[in-house]
Amino acid sequence: MSYTHIYLFLRNIRVDVSMNFILGLPRSRKGRDSIFVIVDKFSKTTYFIACHKTDDATNIDDLFFREVIRLHGVPTSIMSDREVKFLSYFWKVLWDKLGTKLYILILVIHKQMANLKLLIEL
Repeated sequence: MSYTHIYLFLRNIRVDVSMNFILGLPRSRKGRDSIFVIVDKFSKTTYFIACHKTDDATNIDDLFFREVIRLHGVPTSIMSDREVKFLSYFWKVLWDKLGTKLYILILVIHKQMANLKLLIEL
């Protein structure tokens, strides 16, 4: 098996990651007081990225893009137990960076009209 075949094999491996935060740490010299933890579930590679507790989804998405997507590509799945508002904004920012429009399809069932479909752009 040549190096090219090994590279192509490793490049096509599914990337399933989980992400979480360690909060409430003492401040570093740069003022960071939290750690953004990302674990690749296949290789068990773990990334510990210093961040601020007050970072919003845009900042966290920048860290995620720089540390995970740059090295592994877009993950097949991302698991997190963060709140819904954070995750929905995280996904919106991530897909915007990738140049993809994210639409959410909501099905509304009205008493008079069955299956009225509304397309809401985020």
